[in-house]
Amino acid sequence: MNTHGNLYQKGFPDAYCVHPKFRQRWVEYKRPKIGRYTKDQLKWFPVFELCGIKIWVMTEASEEQYKMLVSEPSNWREYLKGKDWDEVQKRYDWFKK
Repeated sequence: MNTHGNLYQKGFPDAYCVHPKFRQRWVEYKRPKIGRYTKDQLKWFPVFELCGIKIWVMTEASEEQYKMLVSEPSNWREYLKGKDWDEVQKRYDWFKK
């Protein structure tokens, strides 16, 4: 199910997927090497993670990416770049108070 596309869904991953065996997956699609998180995603992804919601980033439709989606832990943090780390840490610190 696509979840993006309007004013009220800022910060959500692009898709919500369900499977009887693998359960639920929140998926964010990013372009390889140049994809960046939006300001709203940097605000909300840490909150989702603190609430137990896992997010996977996919950069292509390949067998390797699909295998990662069903067998690996969430990987959204691997795609944080530069100062985005600082923004995410601020959110964690704020919510842990």
